[in-house]
Amino acid sequence: MKKPIFYILAFITITSNLFSQPAAILQCIPGQSISIVTLQNPSLKSVLKSSYDFFAVVSLKTLELNHFYQLALNYDNGSGIYYGLSWLDGLPYQTGFRLIGSTSTQTGKGTSQPNYEAYHFFQVHPHSTATELFLVIYSDKAWTLSLALTKITKAGLDKNKKNAYGHFTALDWTEDGRVAFKLTASSTQAKTQTTNTVYELKLGQRFTLTTAQGLTLHNSFGGPEYYYTVIRISGLKPNQKYQATLVYEGGSGIFYALSWVDGHPFQKDWRNLGGLGTGTGTGKSMPGYETYHLFQTDAKSTKDTIYLVVRSDKPWTFELLVSEANPSINELTKNSYGYFATADWTEKGKTFFLLSRD
Repeated sequence: MKKPIFYILAFITITSNLFSQPAAILQCIPGQSISIVTLQNPSLKSVLKSSYDFFAVVSLKTLELNHFYQLALNYDNGSGIYYGLSWLDGLPYQTGFRLIGSTSTQTGKGTSQPNYEAYHFFQVHPHSTATELFLVIYSDKAWTLSLALTKITKAGLDKNKKNAYGHFTALDWTEDGRVAFKLTASSTQAKTQTTNTVYELKLGQRFTLTTAQGLTLHNSFGGPEYYYTVIRISGLKPNQKYQATLVYEGGSGIFYALSWVDGHPFQKDWRNLGGLGTGTGTGKSMPGYETYHLFQTDAKSTKDTIYLVVRSDKPWTFELLVSEANPSINELTKNSYGYFATADWTEKGKTFFLLSRD
């Protein structure tokens, strides 16, 4: 395998004039699991006329007509969270969206039951003209959970399904296969709005991500022929050194680039802190190949958030973990395959990321 070479690009300051996205829209496709934290969102509270204050919006994408799906929620039961789900045909930030159905319940109170699962079964109507379903999750306080979307057969639809705690937690939105969600929201309209996905990542979380086309990023990040994903990393402290670990299949021949950004890259006011271009290498397949990226926040930072824009020349699946820096990781560190794989954005303690935008 050819050794990947890291190129650090010049630090630049850019202001974009893209439209403002009201909040991050998470994306989940069949076969994928994502982590979610509900956040306060006055805009959705008003639009949905909800009594709840905390929300998350998830785009369930690449659904197939006349197919059945299972959506599994995983959370800590017993935490006393009141929550609800609303299924929407169309983006809730646009006019003309349609409420398909909703439900509300709670996580229960009492003994903690981690990894408690609840299941929701639904079918996409065969006459649908769109393949995207929006799910709004709302709660009475900030709530952390994960979602897993799976395509199933009709035979796999089990409204009497029990979770690991022996509880019946399935809700059959198909009513035994008689009701299907008819999706009609304009795919052209949705492409502009809903592909501007931002994944929320907190310290210590590990995400599996896949780059995709269709994001309306500033052309300084690259052209529309490339594939992108955007990650929002929060919970950072001033004057603290961090480590971002990327895990992927080495040798897959993917060229990719990373850009660290201060401020939301889909909104007007952001600043590019630095960029890097490299590749996964070519030749022998090396699953679980790791690269390490060290960065340090400036002591004068007033915000706790940084954005990472990942670009690739083909669709690319990788894992990302951000944590406090491991003191043993430095520019001479080799990964498990014996390759030097560290990019030191601090330039040995001389350069810091000043975070001043949300």
